[in-house]
Formats: sequence, C-alpha cells, structure tokens
Amino acid sequence: MERTTIMFYKHQFTIEIDHETAQRFRDRCAQAHVGIAHALRCLLRPDSADGLYRGAHYDFSGIPRLPREDLANGGRPDSLSVGLTPAMYDVFTRYALGENTSRSELARKLVKASLTDPNFDLKVAEKTRTLELDCRESLAGIGAASHEENCARCGRKSR
Repeated sequence: MERTTIMFYKHQFTIEIDHETAQRFRDRCAQAHVGIAHALRCLLRPDSADGLYRGAHYDFSGIPRLPREDLANGGRPDSLSVGLTPAMYDVFTRYALGENTSRSELARKLVKASLTDPNFDLKVAEKTRTLELDCRESLAGIGAASHEENCARCGRKSR
C-alpha cells in the first residue's frame, strides 16, 4: 500500500487577470486534465535555481508596480487562485525578485505564456510531491534563509 502525504498549503495567492486569458487558461487545464491550482503550482517556479533571487531577505521596494493595461483598456477582471506550501511560496517570491518584477506581474506573464507553450502538458504533469521536493532542493542549493525569517505571517510568534 502506498503511503499518502497531505500537503499543507499555508499561502494563498490570487492572480488578478483579464477574463479572456483566465478562461483560456481554465480551458487549457481542462484539456490537459489537470486542476487550475496544480497547473499554477507547476508554472510559478523557474526551470532552474539559477533564476532565483539569492539575497537574504525579500525586498520589493525597488520593483515597479505597473498599471494593469488589460483592465485599463476596458477588459473584464477575473482571478485565478492557488495554494502554495512555504517552499513553493519562497521559490515563487525569489523567482519574481530574480526577474525584477512583482509576483502578480510574473504570474500573469507565465499564465499568458503557457497558453501557447507546446510543452504545457509536460510542465503540468509533475506530481505535487515532486514539485515540493524540487522547491526545497532549489532553496537549499542557493543557501536560502528559512521561510520564517522572510515571511511576516509565518515568522510571527504566537502569544
């Protein structure tokens, strides 16, 4: 009998995106027979640890917050949500900082790029446990600080 592991998704991340793109992404996930959240977990990480920010602490102060052109031009808003483990969240955050962009902008870019990616089915075929282990290995490989040191919510001590 195979032992099952329950993943605890401590961080919820919501991507605000235009409705047409969100619907095309949902359709693409349905064609690949994967859940939307699982597909997002697969996409919100770089192909290698080389793309990760290596600083000790997160600092988004120098990252520009660009206006949302799709909604400013009359697009209908929509959203996609994903739960992330602490390791997945750290990799996603370090990926965004490594790209010098906000998490939201990076997520929108990756979702839009996935719509035309011929390897989409392969990218989203990874098992969740494998994603978690890959994220942990990437963080260990760059000598990243513990999640609690960088996460305001998780680093808070209970009183």
